[in-house]
Amino acid sequence: MTLNDNSRIYGMSVNVDEESVHEFWNKQAQKGDLKSVLLGNQSSSNEQEKRNSLELMLLNRLLSENKIDISSLNVLDLCCGIGRWADNLCKYVKSYTGVDYSDDFISGDIKRFSQTKNAEFICLPVEQIDASNFKRKFDLVIVTGGLMYVNDKYIKPIFQNIKSLVSEYGVVYIQESVSMLDQRLTLNNFYSKDLDSKYSAIYRTIDFYEDCFSTIFTDFDVKEKGILLDESCGARKETNAYYWFLQSIKSK
Repeated sequence: MTLNDNSRIYGMSVNVDEESVHEFWNKQAQKGDLKSVLLGNQSSSNEQEKRNSLELMLLNRLLSENKIDISSLNVLDLCCGIGRWADNLCKYVKSYTGVDYSDDFISGDIKRFSQTKNAEFICLPVEQIDASNFKRKFDLVIVTGGLMYVNDKYIKPIFQNIKSLVSEYGVVYIQESVSMLDQRLTLNNFYSKDLDSKYSAIYRTIDFYEDCFSTIFTDFDVKEKGILLDESCGARKETNAYYWFLQSIKSK
């Protein structure tokens, strides 16, 4: 274990301040664009659009290869942020439910998608989700880029609740920023030039997440997993976005 300084911590399991993370994302929500959410101020418009298109193509391929009809899906998008998956999916799916703890994100989403009849948005921390919050189970649950802002004690309960929300033949798509080192990296109130703000996040190892999956998603298969980004769309030396596509074994 190594401790580089008070804001850049290697190896050690430390908590980030939950209130400061919430405040950070409410400020990002006020910017109201994809760039501020995905990649920060120094990235080009092409980078964030390429990243979003890359991920949408990936999800479409995974659904198609696993013989899942997108038009039949009731979708739950956790940590929905600015609503990029609503933009990507609402025109194709049966229903879309977006959840985020930032009231600024949710109020903006409700306004922007007010004419989209199959979309709804709920202001709720991902740590508090459970089946009682929703009227139905979901055929596709999406969690992209939100778990890095959640402390360790919540991760397994979140996955357990996600499992309870997936329909009998459902699938889960998880994409998270992870450490590409042999240890986790925590940014604790770290000043980011890219974001022009102090910033806190936990970049866990791939093994950490896969250990969680092996104990919680016991009746799911990991159908595909891998690194999402290259340098053209935001890869970093120490971190990258990694994805997992899990499918209920009942779907076989």
